[in-house]
Formats: sequence, C-alpha cells, structure tokens
Amino acid sequence: FAPNGDLYVVSQHARNKELANFVTDEGGPDMRDLVTGSTGFVTSQLVRVRGAGTPGAVIQRIDLNSTDPGQPQLFQAPQAITQPTDVVVKGNGTDGNTRIFVTGFNSDSVGMVRPLVGGTWSVSRINTQHPTNAFSRTNLAGVMRGPRGLALNRTQSHVYVLNRLENSVT
Repeated sequence: FAPNGDLYVVSQHARNKELANFVTDEGGPDMRDLVTGSTGFVTSQLVRVRGAGTPGAVIQRIDLNSTDPGQPQLFQAPQAITQPTDVVVKGNGTDGNTRIFVTGFNSDSVGMVRPLVGGTWSVSRINTQHPTNAFSRTNLAGVMRGPRGLALNRTQSHVYVLNRLENSVT
C-alpha cells in the first residue's frame, strides 16, 4: 500500500483468449501477432487499486511490456519489464510524487514506474544484469541475477533487491 491508501500489485495476463480468434486460411493458429509487434503472449502488469475494499474502487492496469504504458498493447518496449514478482512504493502515493519499483525476473531488471499528473505513466528500466557476462540471446551461457524480491529502507531512501538466481542482495 502507498501512504495515500492506493494498493499496488504486479501480475501477468495471458492473452490466449484474445489470440485464440486469429487463425490462418488453413485453419491453424496465426502466431504473427505474437512475433511482429505485439507485447507477446503474456503481458506483465502493474495494477493500481484506488479505494481498495470500497464499492467505488478504481482499478488501473499498466502494461510493463508496452512502449506506451497505460495505453492499449501495440508494441513491445525494447526495455520491457517481464515476469514481475514484487513491488514497493516510495513516496506518498500522489501522482508526480511517487516511484513504484517492480522486479522483472525474466528481463533481469528492476522497473521504476512513476504515475504522472494527468493520468500518464513513466516507466524506466534499471538494468541488474551481470556487467561482463550477462545472459542474452547471443550469450546463452551468461549469468542471470534474477531479481525476485524488493525491500525499501525509507530512512535511507534505498531499495534493496533480492537476486534469486545469483543468491545476492544489491
């Protein structure tokens, strides 16, 4: 929870129902949407719930894979934050004054999300990859740190990251 009462959670959304309607002329599945320009089969989301536990609760989903967070899923961002596992909130929860940190286990990163005044969002990626031997498509033997958990030290304004695969805290 943010100090203003907003609830933040991370999730993943499988798009199989959306993509099940795409078929080729031969009747088989058409996977081009997964490969050319979409945010993929599974989207990574940050969810904000304003007024949690009340009848008027407002739920807002932010696609962490999208090039335009908070907008319909069109293209995957070059710096997508994939497989989110944890979230911490720094700030008072108001737009323009808050930073939300999200682990990206599969993308080996931590995302920093800022709700901006006017309902838009800013998403940036903090790379946690190994400096000299990072796992990649061209280096399959490389090392992944695997950020899995977060802790916020409010007095020192530090965010600590539990790297599950590397068995470390940064």
